[in-house]
Amino acid sequence: MQGVAVAPAGDHVAGAASDTNIYLFDPRTGAVRHVVDLDMSCYTLDFSPDGRVLAAGSVDGSVTLWSAESGASMGVLGRYPVPVGAVRFSADGKRLATTGLSMNPSTAETEAKIWDLDSRKQTTIPLGISTWNAVGFTQAGRPIVVAIHDRTISVWES
Repeated sequence: MQGVAVAPAGDHVAGAASDTNIYLFDPRTGAVRHVVDLDMSCYTLDFSPDGRVLAAGSVDGSVTLWSAESGASMGVLGRYPVPVGAVRFSADGKRLATTGLSMNPSTAETEAKIWDLDSRKQTTIPLGISTWNAVGFTQAGRPIVVAIHDRTISVWES
């Protein structure tokens, strides 16, 4: 598995396999509930706080939402030009934070996007050049991004 996520209640486990599928498992029995067939491999997964939605960041740069109950697609939020670095739901499940390379092809800069899931609108946070980054939310619900480049850690909190 390339990426794995466990629903907060522990009733779903998702694993992204190298065969370009996401497998949704029943953790009690180990049985596969659903197979989500992707066109590309997926590196990063996260369940919404209620466990009903699975966010997936793929190698092709797409950020997609899936129903954990049915395995059905709930749509593509957007795309990066390269693999998605991270996906993370806010504690209230109303926002999703993602990271990836900016859409400017002349630079190698990364950016975080904070998606409002009701409106599907995004806010972009430029991160500059970084070789690794993670994204999440503080306890107060503010987006926080950590980027590491040349052994230097940068933290953005909005």
